[in-house]
This record gives sequence, C-alpha cells and structure tokens, in this order.
Amino acid sequence: MKIIFYLILLLFFISCSTTTDYNVCRGYEYYNYGDYDLATEKFNKAIELNPSNVEAYNGRGNTHYIQKHYDKALADYSKALELDPQYYHAYYNCGLVYYNTGEYYKALVNFHKTIELNPDYGDAYAGRALVYSKQEKYDKAILDYDKSIELSPNNDMTWNNRGYTYLILGQLDKAEKDIKKALKMNKKNQHANMSMAELLAIKNENEEACKWLKKANDYGLDDLSCVKTSAIRHLACFQRMGASNKDR
Repeated sequence: MKIIFYLILLLFFISCSTTTDYNVCRGYEYYNYGDYDLATEKFNKAIELNPSNVEAYNGRGNTHYIQKHYDKALADYSKALELDPQYYHAYYNCGLVYYNTGEYYKALVNFHKTIELNPDYGDAYAGRALVYSKQEKYDKAILDYDKSIELSPNNDMTWNNRGYTYLILGQLDKAEKDIKKALKMNKKNQHANMSMAELLAIKNENEEACKWLKKANDYGLDDLSCVKTSAIRHLACFQRMGASNKDR
C-alpha cells in the first residue's frame, strides 16, 4: 500500500541571535514574514560582500526551497557544502529537497551524512524515517522516529508521524497514544487531526471520525489526496468534503 506521510519541513535556519551577519539576519526576518523577494535580496547582498558566506548560501537555498525552486535550492546548498564540507545543515536541507522530488536514495545519503556529522540532530532522524516509510521499511522508520523523539521531544509532527506509522502497521493502541500526544502539543496540527480521523474510521467509530475530519479541514487540510486508508475514504463525510474542496 502506498502511504503519504506528513512532515513539517523544518529547514535549518539561522536566527539573529546566532549570526553576526546583518544581511543574513535580515534575510531570515524577511523569510519569516513571507517576503521571499526581499529575503533573497538580503542573502544576495551578504554573498556579494562575502562570497564565502556559508550561512547566506544556505539561507538563500531555503528561500528557493520554500518556493519549490528545488534546482536553485540544491545549487545553493551544494555551494555551502563546497565552502564548508562539515556544514551538516546543508546536507539535511539537501535531504529534504530529494525527499520532495522523490529521489529517495539521494535523500537517504544526505540524511545519513547529516547524522554522521551530528548524531544529536533529531530532525535528521525524522527525515530519514520518512524515506524509510516511503520504502515501506516501517521497522527502520519506527527506530528513527524513536531516536528523533528522544533528541527532540517537542516536535508534534514527529509524534504524529510515528503514530501514523503504527497505524499502518495495525498497532492501533500505540498509534492512538502518539497521535493524542501530538494533539496535546498542538491541537491545530491539521495532520494529527486527520490521523485521528483515520484511526477512528479504522475502529468503525465513524461519527467521531467525521468530527475529526472536519477539524482537520477547518485547520487547513484541504488536500485529501494524501489520505490512503480505505476506511475513511468510504465515509460519506469524506466524499462530501472532497467534492466541496474541489469546488473552491
């Protein structure tokens, strides 16, 4: 069965508290405001002033990435690694690009390298777990989610993703525990709300499943193509919502 797993793409960012470069700092501020043109302008300025500025290339790569300009993002991450082969953040970001372009072997190579350079970087284990899930290597995925949660226990998406993996494996008690943990941390996590809906549908609690489905939609999940479990796809509320979203 082909399953879509969820990941908030936690690109590595530099904050103004961790960089002394004014333009890099301003670039990330504009990025956080959603002004990607101005962000790119500031990163360009930082590179113009210092062509060896690793943080600026990584930042500009992130700005390309968020706009799905994956080739440009990879070029900038590769330049950052050319300047500093130990800059593990760029390996991690390359892994995310390759995951999103469906090049899973390359994604694994980059997540492996990230972990080799920094074994305590929790997000890299979560990223690698997603690749293993795509390859239906669910036992390996669970092990990586375990490690990620050990290192970064406050990431609600990792709790949800491990719970969803347990759901696929039919371990519903473990799935429910993890999904509830994700929702306790962030009740507006649209993917965790959808995971709960799918779990309840599998348990034939259809009325409750429809309530959680509505919550997921209310919190912004309008692309239902990611839902693969058959139990919820057969529900009338799911089919109505799918038709409604197509009309928007």
